[in-house]
Amino acid sequence: MSGILALHTVLQTSVTVSTLPIALPPELFGEQILRAVLTVETDSIRIKTDGGNPSSGDGHLVRVGQRIVIEGPKDIGNFRMVRATTDATVTIGLEAQ
Repeated sequence: MSGILALHTVLQTSVTVSTLPIALPPELFGEQILRAVLTVETDSIRIKTDGGNPSSGDGHLVRVGQRIVIEGPKDIGNFRMVRATTDATVTIGLEAQ
C-alpha cells in the first residue's frame, strides 16, 4: 500500500514536570522521531509548541487524562511543558519510521 507511513514505538518513558519548563528529553532522540504521544498522568500541565517557555499561567492547559500528539521533528523539537499547579507525571511515547 503506497502512501501509508508505518511508525513503530522506539521508546516509552515517564518524566516529572515541575516548575522549570522542559523539552522532550534530548537523549530520547536516537532515531528520527516523527510523532510523540504524551499522556498527562497526575496533575495538569501547560504546553507551548512554538519553542517559547510556558508558565503556570501561560500556554495551553492540558488536564489529567488528556493526550497530546505532536507530529514532525520541528514541532517535537519546539515542544515545552511545565506544571500548572503541582508536579505532574507525563508518560511519553516516541514513534519513528
